[in-house]
Amino acid sequence: MSDNGWIKLYRELIDKPIWINSTPEQNRILITLLCMANHEPKKWEWKGKPYEVREGQFITSIASIVEKCRCKDVTDKKVRTALERFENLEFLARETSLSLIHI
Repeated sequence: MSDNGWIKLYRELIDKPIWINSTPEQNRILITLLCMANHEPKKWEWKGKPYEVREGQFITSIASIVEKCRCKDVTDKKVRTALERFENLEFLARETSLSLIHI
């Protein structure tokens, strides 16, 4: 196993509405997003402009999230729906011009 870091999950997550009221695909997307978040600041360049991405943030696309979920049942539409739902529940915030996600 490569050492790409780790994430800490509280066991109480499975008792929270965000988990209980989510579909299995949304739960998979949720865990994938947590795994994608940076654990330290990183510099990123987009369209020739430099950006700094802080801890808990990442830059991505719908297609990239689908790919990282590695599940045939996770589609572009399901990712978009999950992101909207998670944003409404204040689990994350999005800056869609960059697809910057804050967790």
